[in-house]
Amino acid sequence: MDIKKFFRHTPLYKRTYRNILNFDESHLDTYFGKFKEDVEFYKKYKQDNLLDCPILRKDEVLNNENLFLSKKYLKFTLLKSSTGGTSGKSLNLYRSYKDVIREMSYVDYAFSLIGNDLNVAVLRGVRPKNGLSSFINNKLILSSYDLTADTIQEYLTSIKKYNINCLHAYPSSLLIFLRIVVELRLEKELSGIKGILTSSEIFSIEDKIFVKSVLPDCELIDLYGQNEHVAFAISVNLGKYKFYNSYGYTEFIPIERDADGNQIAEIVSTGFINDAMPFIRYGTEDYIVLDDSGMVVSILGRSQDYVYDFDRQRIPCTVLTRPKTLENVLSFQFFQEKYGVVEFHVTVNSSFGEDDIQNIILDFKNTFGERISAIVKVCPNLPRTKRGKLKRLIQNI
Repeated sequence: MDIKKFFRHTPLYKRTYRNILNFDESHLDTYFGKFKEDVEFYKKYKQDNLLDCPILRKDEVLNNENLFLSKKYLKFTLLKSSTGGTSGKSLNLYRSYKDVIREMSYVDYAFSLIGNDLNVAVLRGVRPKNGLSSFINNKLILSSYDLTADTIQEYLTSIKKYNINCLHAYPSSLLIFLRIVVELRLEKELSGIKGILTSSEIFSIEDKIFVKSVLPDCELIDLYGQNEHVAFAISVNLGKYKFYNSYGYTEFIPIERDADGNQIAEIVSTGFINDAMPFIRYGTEDYIVLDDSGMVVSILGRSQDYVYDFDRQRIPCTVLTRPKTLENVLSFQFFQEKYGVVEFHVTVNSSFGEDDIQNIILDFKNTFGERISAIVKVCPNLPRTKRGKLKRLIQNI
């Protein structure tokens, strides 16, 4: 039996799935008591209430991972992973199989918002060993590295062959794919797609609007999470992000205001699903934008995703683009090595020209005023992490 099918038949999976929407805040201090009893690092905490504890920073965990392991588990029975390469600091993380099962239930819940009987194609930084696609474990794996106008028809043929009705993608790979489809006017060949689930990269509202314009009847689900498994959120279509406190109790710590006066806050969360290595009030270094009602309207990403103006003041690395500005851009990346100067690196289609460059520069000016000078540079490709993610910003200051 497939291991995932086995996990889905376990009582833990069913119980977790059933309680995704339920959380009793009065249980916070019960969790806190268990963590203090089982985890060496928290035994020094004098606080009685979890929310009175200090924010835990990644630097405190780095190279001290053993202090955060629960005594309920033997280390050799745990699954080891790392936080990866986009933040600059790689933590060793340990998970129990209980965490794997609980995490699976939340991801399955997200897919259920699209529907049942899904035939999924994966476009998430993987290159099949042979060709542009391979069908493995009932999923169509598509290469994220070979998307061009010359190869797009092969992708579409595979999608049709396997009756694919759902895409599971990195936002950057999805946008390249759809922009080529639009350029060649092949939208009708995706009429069978009823849903898309994205995660692991920032997905701006402007890019979501573009996806919905190409596939207006498609349910668009964007997940927010992190390898530390402390917080989980879902946005449906163009809606706001809902955080699930049954996964991790999440707080939004105010940082500053953006140019429009909106509150920017850091996500700080206490994770519940991985009791083998629990983090209390963990500072994710991920920033979000809150509206006046306190709802999360967008996720800005890592605290490292800031550029610096001529006065060396930091600004969120987000450009407010008009709908037509990026219609001939397949993918983009910010690059900064001088204060006040940001290069906008792009891969483009055959229609890209000087008008597009001037539109991008104008959007930079409308967003940043005189604080940032923009340079547009066309590139044959953009660097990605080892896991195939497109880094939003490369900065050498």
